[in-house]
Amino acid sequence: MWPIKWVAAAAKRKVDRDEAAEGEKEQHEKEKKRERKFHNHWLNQWKWLKFDGQLMFCKICITYDENGKGRSKYPINFIKGSNNFRTSALVDHENSTFHKDAADFENARANPQETPARKSLLALNEHKRKTLENYFRNIHGIIKSNRPISDFVWVNKLDIAKGILDSGETYNNCKAATCFLENIADVERESILESVKRAKFFSLTMDGSTDEATVEQETLFVRFCDQGDIVTKFLTIGEPASTSSADLYTFVTNILKTHELNQNISFIGFGCDGAANMMGKKGGLVTLLQKDFPELLACHCLAHRLELSFRDVVKADKKYERLSTLLLGIFYFYKRSPKQRKNLRHTFEVMNVKGTLPHRVSGSRWMPHMQRALKSLFTSFPGYVSHLQNESHTNSKAEGLVKIMCNFQVIVYATVLLDVLNPLVRLSLFLQSRDVTLADVHLMVQSTVSHLESLKEKKSETLLKLEETKEVAGIPLTVTGPLNSGSLINKMVTDMTKALSIRFADLGDEVKFTEIANLRNWPLEELKEIPDK
Repeated sequence: MWPIKWVAAAAKRKVDRDEAAEGEKEQHEKEKKRERKFHNHWLNQWKWLKFDGQLMFCKICITYDENGKGRSKYPINFIKGSNNFRTSALVDHENSTFHKDAADFENARANPQETPARKSLLALNEHKRKTLENYFRNIHGIIKSNRPISDFVWVNKLDIAKGILDSGETYNNCKAATCFLENIADVERESILESVKRAKFFSLTMDGSTDEATVEQETLFVRFCDQGDIVTKFLTIGEPASTSSADLYTFVTNILKTHELNQNISFIGFGCDGAANMMGKKGGLVTLLQKDFPELLACHCLAHRLELSFRDVVKADKKYERLSTLLLGIFYFYKRSPKQRKNLRHTFEVMNVKGTLPHRVSGSRWMPHMQRALKSLFTSFPGYVSHLQNESHTNSKAEGLVKIMCNFQVIVYATVLLDVLNPLVRLSLFLQSRDVTLADVHLMVQSTVSHLESLKEKKSETLLKLEETKEVAGIPLTVTGPLNSGSLINKMVTDMTKALSIRFADLGDEVKFTEIANLRNWPLEELKEIPDK
């Protein structure tokens, strides 16, 4: 028998395959005959799609390719244009690597702050930014505490030890500290200038000094009204060509021009000392400035006027020269010898005297210095005399100082001078305050003159006791001749009131315009009684 058998199912499968092939052929023929076209709703579904009437394009891929970012080795149909109007072609292109890179590029252009590259860069620079911030804070704290710039190095080393800063020498030096400081100053100066330009008027205060290299430096402060408050701010410091009025004028006008303070704002006030190059009527700095600013009103520093008034009274007084010699002598006697200072402190402890070391009588505000020196003299008198007498056996300078100190005429003059200085020092400190007005000055000067006049009527208790006992703290004084303390007081007070009237005479007209700024000068309305009905 033949081994191959006939199976009916096999013939059936063959028939099915033939029918499927025929169906696919018919479907292919139908699709071949079907006409593909672009559908407008695709533009809403795929925002990147663009149709020019014949071909389809990808807008973001074209931009990506034009910027030279694309590096595909295969041609991109949607860049040159595609006529394959099938949804599958659009989906395939959207999922392609090239299109995804183009989409990321477009998002980065639209939101540069949110790009991964920028976030990475900020993260890398965050540590460096915090490091620079610490450097700025260190130099700012040093300057605000009036410390030298050289402290910047060891402060940074301390922060390195704490782990706040990284070790390195790039910024840990005085040159870098100066750079940080200049940038802080520039920012602060811009803030001040913005406030000044918002005001309608401003004034300048100018003074000069010499630095360690004996180079003349001029300092300018600006005074203006900021939201109802009168403020004084540091503006700049510079080196003029010389201290002549012409060079000072060039210096000031250049500062005004550089900071644009000569435009849309009135320069109405100028304060300075009474030197000829400043206040000279013919060729002084004020006269030159008033040619450019006719409304400018100059004011000689009030504290300087008071100091000059006192100088006018005592400059030819031999008793004052002798007293100054004594005060300066004991100051330098102890200042220049640590051994003498130690012995003086030991003397205070043995005698149970609450004394102090001598104070210097010279300085920029030397009238308050003189008051402190005189108070120290009387407070520490027993200790000074005892120690100087012990040293006089081997030190001729100590012998001369103790002779002057125990002189009755010198001590009487010092007592009278201290009584006169007390109201003058109060006036000096008042004139140095920032919120003082000319009207306040006028009232305070009158009050000081009245206080001085009252000294003629009655001597102080200290002076009366001194004249009676002829001793200070139980130490007898040497009387070398007659001395009328009453005539001394009258002469000193008369000369002082006359000097004040001369130095402050030009405040008469200026005070009239400032009286309204002082509420104490306003007239009081009398209360009228209401008659009973």
